[in-house]
Parts: sequence; structure tokens; C-alpha cells
Amino acid sequence: MKFPGLVNHPLFQSLLILGLVRLCFGGIIQGYFLADDISQVNYISNIVNGHWETLAHNFTGNFLDIPSSSLYRPLIVVSMVSDFLLWKTAATGWFITNLLFYTADAFLVVLLAKAFESSSSSGRFTLVCTAMFVVYPLHGEPVCWLAGRSDLICTFWFLFSLLTAIKAIRLKSRTSQIVSLIAFILALLSKEMSVVLPGVIVLYACLFCENGDQKLAKRLLHAAKVSLPYWVLLILYFVLRVQFLGTLTGGYTDAVGLTMQSTLAARLVDWKNIYRIFFPFRENFYLYPVGICLSVICYSLALFSVQSAKVEKLTIFLLCWLLLSLLPIVPMWGLGANLEASRIYFLASIPFLMLIANLMTSIPKRLVCAFCSITLIFVWATSSSDICHEWTAAGKIVKNIGNTAIQLCNSRPGRFAILPLPKEKNGTLLVTNGGMFLRLLQPPYQEKSYAGRFIVFDRIFTEPDQVINASRLKKVLSENDVTGPYIWKNNGFDLIPLSKQCPADLSTPSLEIAVKSSNNKLLKGVSGNEVIVITNDPELQYLEISKLSINPLQADFLQFDIESVGDQKFHYAYASWGLPEFSSVPTDNGISSGLYVKTRPVQTVTIPLSHQWKWFATPRLSNIRIALPSEKNAKLSKIRFVRAEEVAPQLTFKGTEYGPRGICYLNDGQASISVNGCSLKDAKHFLLQRSKTNYFFDSFTSDRQTEAVGKSIILKSAKSVVTINSKDLRERGYYQFRCRALDASACPLGAWSDSLTFYVP
Repeated sequence: MKFPGLVNHPLFQSLLILGLVRLCFGGIIQGYFLADDISQVNYISNIVNGHWETLAHNFTGNFLDIPSSSLYRPLIVVSMVSDFLLWKTAATGWFITNLLFYTADAFLVVLLAKAFESSSSSGRFTLVCTAMFVVYPLHGEPVCWLAGRSDLICTFWFLFSLLTAIKAIRLKSRTSQIVSLIAFILALLSKEMSVVLPGVIVLYACLFCENGDQKLAKRLLHAAKVSLPYWVLLILYFVLRVQFLGTLTGGYTDAVGLTMQSTLAARLVDWKNIYRIFFPFRENFYLYPVGICLSVICYSLALFSVQSAKVEKLTIFLLCWLLLSLLPIVPMWGLGANLEASRIYFLASIPFLMLIANLMTSIPKRLVCAFCSITLIFVWATSSSDICHEWTAAGKIVKNIGNTAIQLCNSRPGRFAILPLPKEKNGTLLVTNGGMFLRLLQPPYQEKSYAGRFIVFDRIFTEPDQVINASRLKKVLSENDVTGPYIWKNNGFDLIPLSKQCPADLSTPSLEIAVKSSNNKLLKGVSGNEVIVITNDPELQYLEISKLSINPLQADFLQFDIESVGDQKFHYAYASWGLPEFSSVPTDNGISSGLYVKTRPVQTVTIPLSHQWKWFATPRLSNIRIALPSEKNAKLSKIRFVRAEEVAPQLTFKGTEYGPRGICYLNDGQASISVNGCSLKDAKHFLLQRSKTNYFFDSFTSDRQTEAVGKSIILKSAKSVVTINSKDLRERGYYQFRCRALDASACPLGAWSDSLTFYVP
């Protein structure tokens, strides 16, 4: 059999697809549930265990009831229910389903490439296009992460609808058009990206109509006629979205959406996001330099060889399709250094890869064509295999986290305070919040529940990874049946207990303070009681307080008085500390905590320390640094460590049950918050703030936290009880409360309290 006949043979194409899928992503069948997977499988288990009305709700409401999102994907829920009925919590079966959909997508790409194959290419375009699709590294996230399945299923129905639409246009087949419309409906029920299909059909009908010499007006009229049913379906889809979700567009809402909007401009102009599409390698990929060099050679040879070629209809069609496919993902635009969020590019990758394949197969010299195509496919396949290995390894870490926690339960009685878990590793997600950790320890993942034995302090939803409620941690550790706190080491493979014994005294009269330069050179040394004069000397970088022996459970804030001179309106004051004994924590710059400080002639700066969980990650703190502002012309004095009750009101739940995550669930009742600011000097009033729905104060920098405020209340008494009524919190979601003291002039004193969180189901 000659080469053209071989590459066009269905058996060869099938073996090629199956072989490359196995080579690049087959190892994921040894993986496990990660991050969102854990919550989603738990949600599906509740449906299968009798709450079938929840499945019906996904056809008229938000996808999986995920807060801060506006997603309509009922078909994905149906696929997950089917998987749970077949496989329960055997992750291998779920990944087999992902691989089957990915393989099916590849076969549809074969058919699509054949539909545009020129007679002169002898099957090379189809061969290269198919191979590139299977091995493209940006496909690793949707294949290897169960939460990315929606892209696989949406693409399947999208391509199926497009192929049958092309057949209907070419053959004027009514049956094919009906099948195409049904597939389009299924694509819309899978993910929002499929809304571009009517536009793609218009492009095809304009560029590839039967009579290529027709005027543009006639082509547009023909395109409008064949695409009209798709536009009608799309309009009906948007009407249903507005009815069910209250919005035309999909994506993230509330604080998450606001954060993404605020960073959109920077993400759009970041050239690395385009660069990573053409060079899809993780930055810590072991062949990163080799992959970049070989890719540059391939692209250069291809562009040099075809630089005089004319632009074909196929190129125009693919470019326009690519641009259309990118429009829905503009709000989420961006690729991390380790290809994070690559799943959103899955559908758009098809026209992109067809363009690359068309470029490669347009090279006149077949030897150069073969070299460029094979080399690019090889480096991409190697990168995809590496990505699959990372996701598989992440699954083993999550599984080990669950097993280690159960072993701890079996080894000793009581409850355990667990500091935040590993969130990600090399671009893969692990256990992103405390709720996922607790779900991992109960049915359907375990035969019995161990969740009640653990108290967690991870972020609740969208807060920064490092933030915790230190007041709650101390209260929990004071209870007799609680041991810990425990910290995860070596990316979740070891659970290490830390001491919770507290010294009796926190006096700091003998602080030794060194003024140092950027190269760690000692400029001068002073004591904690001296006034430190800071000038605009460029060598001055930071103050280092050394020879400490502070138990982090006893110190919550670092305070100092500062007298500023100059026109600077704001500066960012922060403290940092290193943790050399824990290899998983960076030690070059240490861990930092800080806030924006509005410059006044004389003021007291209060920097939070215990607000960050890594403050507790070592039993004793021996040194800490205070960074100096960029414009240095000030005097520092009275550097000291203080407890939270000395500078912030204490907020606690009063007579209210709250779970191991520290959340009070308000169903149809009310709860109370106790505010105690009796130990705060000069405090005359207290400002109690409630966040907007699904907004978290710590998700914003200190100078922007007012954006999260939904309501403010002034309390006259230093000891107050505030009743929270669920009827006043009308929207479903999370709400936070915090408090701060005010002086007689209504100016803020000290620091904000730790936040309390309520959830309205």
C-alpha cells in the first residue's frame, strides 16, 4: 500500500489516535479526584442517593449550585451522574470516560480535516492535523482534570453539529440539518463556548458556497438562509439563560468576577499568554529549552518556505473561526506559567491547530515538511506526557492526604486542628479549601465519616490561600480534646504536629534591631527603645529584629510609631519572616504580611502577623524584618509585638452552632454575634461591617476593602450583641462580618477584627 493510501486508511488513523492518546494521556487512569472534582462527585452522590430533584434543578438553575458563577451546563451533570452510577468513586472509570470523549473528539477532527483536504496534499493535512490535536499540551487540563470535562463534551457536540451542517449545506440534506440542530442544542447544554457555532456556519457558507464566483451579497444571503435555524436556537438559549440565571453571559460573578475584571487589561496585553499558545510548555518542564528551540526552528522553516504562498479560503475561514472562538473566553483570558487555565482554549485550539497543520503541510519540500511536522508533534507529545504525569502525581498526593488523616484518627482520640492544606503543585490543583478536605473524609469517599474529627482553617471560598481566623484557631486550641495544630509538609505526604504551649510573657524591652542594606550588610544596630531615623539613603532596605523567641500563638500584630516627612500619600508597610525548617515554604524572601498605610505626620502602624497561617508554621520565631518604604524619610520608634485583643475588637458567635470550617449556616432563623472591645483604649464607638454576597474582605488589599462592604453599622457600646436574621440576607451565598474601633472623631483605631462567616443556603 502506498503512503497516501496508508495515511487515509481508517485503520491507520484509528491506531494513530489511540496510540497517541495512550502515549500522552493514558497514565491519567492512575489519577484521583482533585480540587473541584471532590465537591462535584460529592454533589452527584447526593443526587444518586435520592435527591433527584437536584438534577432537575440543574436544568433550570446554576451548574452544580456553584457560588459566584453563572453557568448553565445540565448535560455535564447528566454525564457525571452516569459515571457515578457506573463507577461510584473509582476515579479510574471517570478518567476512562474523559479519554473516550477526547478520543471521539480526535476522530471528529479527522473528519473535519478531510472535509477541507485538498487533492494535492495526499492526506498529509489530515494526518498532521489529527496528530497535533491529540498531542497538544494545552489539552492536558481538560483531559486530566475531571472538572474540565465540559470542554471535551461541548467540543464533541460542537464538531458533530458543524460536520453535519457542512454535509447539509453541500448535499442540501434536510435530515443532516435536523441532526446538526439537535447536536447544537446538546453543545449549548454542555458549555457556553458553543455559542459561536452559528457564526462559524455563516463563515463556511460564505467562503465555500457551490458557486465560488457569486457576489458577496448573494453569498451573505445564502449564509443567512442556511444559518437561520441556528440563530433562532441561539436566541432561545439566551432567553432561557436570562430566565434561569438572570444574565445573558456566563462566567464568574461577585468578588471573583470583579477581580477578573480588574486584571483583564493586564492579562490581555501580557505577551506571555500568546507565547504559551505557540510554545505550550510548563516553565519547569525538564525539556523546556529544547522544546522552545525545536519549536522556533519548525516555525521558522515553515514560514520561510511558504512566505510567498497566497492566502487560501481555508486560511481565512480558520482565522475567522479562531477569532470567533476566542471571544467568549476574553474575560478569562490568560495562561499560567505552568499552563494553568488551559482548558478554556480547548475549543479554540481546533482552528488554531488546523492553521498550524495547514502551514506545515504547505511547505513545498516534503522532507522539510516531514521534519517540521514530526519534530513539533514530538516535542508537544513529550510536554503532554509530562503534564499528565504531574496531574497523576497530584492525584496521589490528594489520596495520601485522605489516608494520612484517617491514620491520625485511628492512632489517637479527640479532634485535630489542621492548618491549611497544599493548594497546588506545578500547575495542578490539590485540595483548594477546607470543605474539600472534609468531604474527602466522608462518604462516598470513605465507608464512614471522619470529618467530625477535624477542624480546618483553610480559606472558605475565594480568599487568599494564606489567610486564617487566628482568634478562632486560638480558641480551638484551648479546648482539651483538640490536639495540634498540624501542618502539612512535603506537599501533603507528612502531617507534622506543632507545639501549642504558650509562654507567660510577651515583653519586648530588649529587642535587638539591625538596620541593613540590600546585600544584608549591617549599617547600624539599635535597641527596641531607640528612635530609628530613616533617610533617603539608597542602601537602606529593611530593619531586622533578631534574637527573638516568640511563640506565634502569643503575638498577633507588629506595631511601631512612625513620623513621616514628605509628600508621599501611601506606602506599603510589611513585615516578613523566614521558615527554613520547612522545605515546602520559600525562604529567600520569607513570608510577608502588610497593608497600605496613608501617610500622616505621626501615626501608629499595626501590621497583622497571625492573620497569615504560615505565622504559626514554626514553634518559635527568631527574627523578623520590617521593609522600609521606597521614599525613606521618617522616624520609627516603639517597635513592639501585641496581642489581638489590645488593638482589635473580638468577634465571636454567640449561642450559635458552627461547623468545623468556622461557618454559621443560616437556614430560616437567626444568629447572634458578640462584639467585645473593652480592652481598647480611646475607643468610643465601633464600626461593624457586613460584606456583599460572596465577597470576602481579605480578597482585596487593605486600600480596596471598602469594595467588599455591603452594609455598615455603628455600635455605641464596647460590649454588644448583634442579631443576624436570615431574612435580611436575601441572596444565597456567603457573608462576612468584621469590626473596628473608632475614636471620638470617628477615626479608625488599631486593626480590624478577624472576620466571621455566615452562609445562607
